[in-house]
Amino acid sequence: MDTEQRIQIISLETGIMDILFDKGYIVFDRILIRGEKSAAIMNLEVIEFAVEQDADLLLVLVPNKQGVSWDLVQVEYAGKLACGFADISTVEHDGNKMRRWISLGNLLAISALSVLDKTLF
Repeated sequence: MDTEQRIQIISLETGIMDILFDKGYIVFDRILIRGEKSAAIMNLEVIEFAVEQDADLLLVLVPNKQGVSWDLVQVEYAGKLACGFADISTVEHDGNKMRRWISLGNLLAISALSVLDKTLF
């Protein structure tokens, strides 16, 4: 993983966890490196891991230079609750890449919570 990818992943994680912890969610993370694995195999592995951790929800992130694709999954049924793309261009740029990606993580977490509020309550 290069420095740019590391900044994206750590910063997104920080931004998302800031919001979710504040809202009372317990969060764990697992970074998957694709390598030779197919997307389907990786999806199975991460769902199995979420089940082992007794998680109710799974937020899968796939960052790239333009933003991050996301899927919100209810683990019990492995059913998708929502998905989308968070575009990094919508976040103000003050020259600090890490703060910019943290802000994007904050926005993404707020979007996920909005879906949960509508779906689960």
